Amino acid sequence: NFTNGYAIDGRLVCDGKSRLEAHLKTCRHVPTNSNTCEYCGRRFADIYGTAGLKASGRQQLEGHLLTCTLAPCRSQSGDPTVQREVRELNRMVAELAGEPGRMKSFLRAQQLRWHPDKTSEPIAVATEVFRIVQHHWETFNK
Repeated sequence: NFTNGYAIDGRLVCDGKSRLEAHLKTCRHVPTNSNTCEYCGRRFADIYGTAGLKASGRQQLEGHLLTCTLAPCRSQSGDPTVQREVRELNRMVAELAGEPGRMKSFLRAQQLRWHPDKTSEPIAVATEVFRIVQHHWETFNK
């Protein structure tokens, strides 16, 4: 709610207009922001040719999110094991993007495989990969 008035805790809220303007700059439901990376701000336009739509901005954005250096589905770890597992995980997520049933099964299996309390992998590796699995799970369930 972006109106002026009183908040639930009783304090006066009088910045509704500025909060609305800030929200409209980043809201994904606003057409101009729908294909914008929420992490780096890069925009992906739909590309049209003479035969119609050639490249969807949404598909370009989804591909970009797997490689965006600021996105949480990227590993900050320099460990080659983590890098390899994250690359494979992101590749499979991109491959299964159009199949919600298989995606759900895959992510659930990865959650069980990489949970830090249930894996035999080193705790640092498991924690980093599990964080990325959780990010994909949350994104999938939106």
